[in-house]
Amino acid sequence: MTDTKERKLELNEGIRLITVLLFFLFLTPGLLLPPKKPFNPSGTFLYYLANGLVCLFFIGLEFIEYSRWSYRYANSRIPRIFFFLRLLVILLPPLLILTLSSRELFLWGFPINQTFMFLGLLPFYAYFAFPRRISLYFLVVSSLFPLIYEIAQRGTGEWDLVKLGFIMYRTLTFVFFYVLAWLLDRQYRNGEENKKLMEELRLSESRLRDYAERIAHTVALEERTRIARDIHDSLGHSLTAIKIQLTKAMAYSEVDREEADRAVKAAKATADDAISDVRESLKGLNGREAIISLKESYPLFVKRLEENGITVEYSFSGEEKNYNYSVLMGLYRFVQEGITNILKHAFPGKVSLTVSFGTEEAEIRLSDDGKGFLLDKEMLWNDETDHYGLKGLIRRIELVRGSMTVESTPGKGTTLSASVPRDPVSLLGEKK
Repeated sequence: MTDTKERKLELNEGIRLITVLLFFLFLTPGLLLPPKKPFNPSGTFLYYLANGLVCLFFIGLEFIEYSRWSYRYANSRIPRIFFFLRLLVILLPPLLILTLSSRELFLWGFPINQTFMFLGLLPFYAYFAFPRRISLYFLVVSSLFPLIYEIAQRGTGEWDLVKLGFIMYRTLTFVFFYVLAWLLDRQYRNGEENKKLMEELRLSESRLRDYAERIAHTVALEERTRIARDIHDSLGHSLTAIKIQLTKAMAYSEVDREEADRAVKAAKATADDAISDVRESLKGLNGREAIISLKESYPLFVKRLEENGITVEYSFSGEEKNYNYSVLMGLYRFVQEGITNILKHAFPGKVSLTVSFGTEEAEIRLSDDGKGFLLDKEMLWNDETDHYGLKGLIRRIELVRGSMTVESTPGKGTTLSASVPRDPVSLLGEKK
C-alpha cells in the first residue's frame, strides 16, 4: 500500500469528509423550505436548482480534495484556489443583488438567506487554506456579515427575538465549524507526531539491537582479553619462578646438593600455586568469583622473593574487606606481575612492598634496587615494544578507575606505584 492510500485511511481525514457531508445533510431541510413569498413556477424551479447545484458543487470539491490529495497538499495554493471557488459560489447572490432588481433576483431563485447557510462553512475552509491570523480575521468578518446585512435591511428599529435567534445561531455555526477545523488539524498533527515518534522508536529499537550485538561482541572480546591477561599474569609469573628455581637447582646440583633440592621443592610449590590459580580462573569462567585475600596472598609473594635470596621490606595496613572484588584482583595482579618482572629482569638485592588500605582508597608501592631501565612513557603504550607486563598492569589499574606510575633509572632500580578507589562503580559518570 502506498503512502497516499495509507493517509486516506487516517481517521481525521475521514472525519473531515463526514463532517462536511453531515453539514449538507442537516442543511437540506432548510434549503427545501420555500420562502415566505410565493414563487412562480420558473422561480421555484430555479430556487431548488440553485440550492442543489451549490450543494453538489461543495460536495464535489470535497470529494476531489479527499480522493486526489487526502487534504495534504504539496502546494499551499491548491486549498486557497478551492477556497476562493467556494467563496465565489456563495457570494454570487449578493453580487446579483448589486446588479439586478429585487424582483429579477427573486425570479432567479436566489434568496439571500440561503447564502448565509453556505457561508457557515467558509471559516472551516479558511482555517486549512490560510495562516492562523488570516483565518481568524475571516471568521470575525464572516460572523458579522449576517448581522450587518440585517441592519442594512431593517435599520436600527425594533427587532423580533426570532430573528435575533437566527443571527446568533448563524454566528455560533461559524465559530463551531472553525473550532471543529482546529480540532481536526490538531488531531492530524498529533497523528503525525505519533507517527514520527513511532518511527523514531523503531529506529531506536533497531539501534538497540545493533548495540546489543556490538556489546555481546565486546563482552566476548573483553572476556578473551581478561583470560589472556590472567594467563600472562598468573601462569607467566609461575613459569618464570619455576624456571628460575630449576636453573638454580641445575647450577647447585654439583656444588650444594641441599640448596639444589630446596630450589626443586620451591619450583614444585610454585607449580602447585599455578595449578591453584588455574582452578580459580575456571571458577571465574563458571560465574563464581574466587575468594581473594591480599593479606594472605602477599606474604606468599614475599616468601618467593626471599627464596631467591632477595631481602624484602614488607608492610600491610588497613582493612580490605569492604573493597570491590575487581579492585582486589587488580591489586593482586599488580604485585604478582611486578614481582615477576623483578625476578625476570631486575636482579635486585632488596625489594620494598608497602600496602595501605584507607576508607575510600588503597595505595600500593613496589620498588627494587635492581638494574632498572631507561623509561620512555610512550613506549609503555607502543604495541611494538616488549613491555607487555607493564602495559597490562596500567590497563588493569585504569579499568578500576585507578592510576599507576612507573619510575625507573638504569642502575638504580624501579618503583611501581598505584592508587585505586574502594568502589569504582560508585564513580560511574564522574570525570576521572
